[in-house]
Amino acid sequence: MSLLVLSGCVSQTLKPAPEINRVVIINEQTTAIQDVTIWVEKIRGKFYCGVIPAGARCANTFPTRPYEGNDVTVSWQDGQQQRKTVPFSIEVTSPTDTPMTAVLKVTPQGKLQATLLPK
Repeated sequence: MSLLVLSGCVSQTLKPAPEINRVVIINEQTTAIQDVTIWVEKIRGKFYCGVIPAGARCANTFPTRPYEGNDVTVSWQDGQQQRKTVPFSIEVTSPTDTPMTAVLKVTPQGKLQATLLPK
């Protein structure tokens, strides 16, 4: 008795896992914000900017690492008001083969908008 085994080959294009290596905070308000802190609980990572003048930005570049979509919390002082987000993650909407930048914008209304952009 003979046994014939057929196996097929499947061709699949693997997309590289997303990576990140930079965070940018942009102050779109008409006044300075201060004590800006980004906290990533899972990796116990913290990024801090003391004062970001109106219309300015603060950036931090770090060694490229896989993007895991970890929850982050952002806090800042806006005039006399202390603001803090609930934990959130930024969705990868446009996968790329180059490291991404997390762009966090403090809007004129005091809200935070977050996106991931290719470098």
